[in-house]
Amino acid sequence: MLSYFTIHNFKSIQRLTLDLSFAEAKAPHGYKDMTTLPFLQEKGLPRVVPCLGLFGANGSGKSTVVQAFALFQSITRKLKRYSLSRLPISKHF
Repeated sequence: MLSYFTIHNFKSIQRLTLDLSFAEAKAPHGYKDMTTLPFLQEKGLPRVVPCLGLFGANGSGKSTVVQAFALFQSITRKLKRYSLSRLPISKHF
């Protein structure tokens, strides 16, 4: 599970970190009665939100963030097929 996502030097974004954790100390009131939980949590790990909404003014970089996620997804799918030692990339992303 991703708890944060950092974009560095991608298109118009120099550096951006998205925190995907549920930062509140307490769960929302009545969450046990909800049909869907507002966060995901494995025992001993921080709470993580199951979805992410991006909003902002036109030209603020929302599409760039989505493109960075898509690139990350593409890279991780390729890494499943190959070991890191066979790819001509740095092991430190």
